[in-house]
Amino acid sequence: MRELLGVSFYTRFVCMWAVAIMIVVLCLIQRVDFSNVGSLVVAGAVFSIMLLYPVEVPVGRLRTLKPNLTTGEAKLIERLEDIPFVDEYAGGFPKVFDTRVMVSIGGLLVPVCFAIFTFVTMTEQLPALVLFMIVFIVSYMATELKPSLGLTAPPWIGLFSLPIAYVLSRSDPSGVLLVGGVLGIAAGLIAWAFSISPDEQGAAEINLGGYGSFIAVYTCVCLAVLISVS
Repeated sequence: MRELLGVSFYTRFVCMWAVAIMIVVLCLIQRVDFSNVGSLVVAGAVFSIMLLYPVEVPVGRLRTLKPNLTTGEAKLIERLEDIPFVDEYAGGFPKVFDTRVMVSIGGLLVPVCFAIFTFVTMTEQLPALVLFMIVFIVSYMATELKPSLGLTAPPWIGLFSLPIAYVLSRSDPSGVLLVGGVLGIAAGLIAWAFSISPDEQGAAEINLGGYGSFIAVYTCVCLAVLISVS
């Protein structure tokens, strides 16, 4: 079972890199007409997202309750999700986590900066703000705090946002999707992090834009760029 789950993780990671490389190639051959942003900026943003995804910075700590897991289950989570978990279950099994709140550079900060830059340069700002509010509400409601794994945002948020972006803007759906989708998911994650109470079952680490939410953010970015291919 461990091997299957491990292969699944690495398979997804390889597929995401393949999509990133394809987008970079499309940008270099001038096939991407993305909002008012140049192709080289788009290529750099997408490549940086994948390259810097493993880089994390700590932003704070929380107190959450520990779920009931065996040492073997803790080791499996640490291996599959690449989060420090086993040490949290050593030393007499304390009942609470001193939960580290981390932010993924490639999974959150780069996409957010890319979305803000797009918003500043675009002409369809009002539709982007409307989609942002919709995605923020949906993201906040659909995100879950899963014991041992932290905050997880559903990957389908990007697909959910795509038709709404086309309804809101016929002239720049790609920019509207990127701004509304990425910033909406990011705002939902941050709001969730601030609303976690000490009596909830949590995790050793909560990573904003990391293993629980990266696919949702990355899907929004990739869809937004791919629908601008001409």
